[in-house]
Amino acid sequence: MDSNRFSELLNLYLADKATDEDRDALFQLIRGGHHDEMIREKIQVMLLTEPVMAKIDSRKTQKLVKEIVAREEGKIIPIRQASTNWRWVAAAAVLLISVSAGWLIFTTTPVPDHHVTLLEEKEAQPVVFSGKQFVHLPDGSTALLNDGTELSYTSSFGEHTREVTLTGEGYFDVQHNTSKPFKVITGKITTTVLGTAFNVQAYPGRGEIKVTVTRGRVQVNDGQRTFGVVTRDQQIAVNTVTHDFVQTNLNAETAVAWQSQYLILDNVSLEEAVKSIGEKYGVKITLENPELKACRISATFVNGEDLDQVLTVVCGVVHATYTMLPDGNAKIEGEGCR
Repeated sequence: MDSNRFSELLNLYLADKATDEDRDALFQLIRGGHHDEMIREKIQVMLLTEPVMAKIDSRKTQKLVKEIVAREEGKIIPIRQASTNWRWVAAAAVLLISVSAGWLIFTTTPVPDHHVTLLEEKEAQPVVFSGKQFVHLPDGSTALLNDGTELSYTSSFGEHTREVTLTGEGYFDVQHNTSKPFKVITGKITTTVLGTAFNVQAYPGRGEIKVTVTRGRVQVNDGQRTFGVVTRDQQIAVNTVTHDFVQTNLNAETAVAWQSQYLILDNVSLEEAVKSIGEKYGVKITLENPELKACRISATFVNGEDLDQVLTVVCGVVHATYTMLPDGNAKIEGEGCR
């Protein structure tokens, strides 16, 4: 059953229009574990749309949670109901829960375009990510995708090679592996690295591909010749028609400034998280209980969420509350993580 059918079943269930057969089919798919990303996306979109979310029965989101966590019995922390906080219930429903030293790790993925296509058995299974989002690749590398971007790789990624195909713009932070170079394929142009951080811009119709390096070094080629080796604070621009290229020195952070629109909390402590949130929104956030510092969280905000939305999700995950102070700053209160 494909992703479109799963999305249809999930919509029917949340809208209270599913038949008994629809519900059985939905939860059988959830137990299979192949559609957890879509569950995150669906509920996260609703989480940020209060008029829609207010109409959803919290019992339904709790049922989704139970079906997901049933697969991880013995490895998860029980979820405490917060009956008066519908946003927390929504956040709980998008948890694909894992535990590290006794705390919850939560990932938000507010992009409804991400989809996974399954081919016939025994064939490679392509995984496709579309639109603005933060992607964890199977080898531990990450990719931050800009608007209008598509990233794909096969299910065999990492077994013998590490290759992804990109259309649009993405910022990659690659895990070092000398035996398996990481390759970003953009049309006929290939960017090859061992372990580094770099940006690739390859939008259709622009006539050129730009590779900008913020850490380490990358090699850019077309399969027949190498255009150049690019190091930190350098950029190479390759004409996709003539394959002429220009390599220049620049401030790489300025060249990839589009990332500053996003807020990425990638398995960080709550202490680090509130620092990043405070810097982005220009506020000071105080943790009233020192034990809150130990909580860890992963969350991605790429759709221009405001401070209220961010703090609601973050506090909901760690079972805390926040208060906006008269001076515009905020404080977070809660039991913390031991």
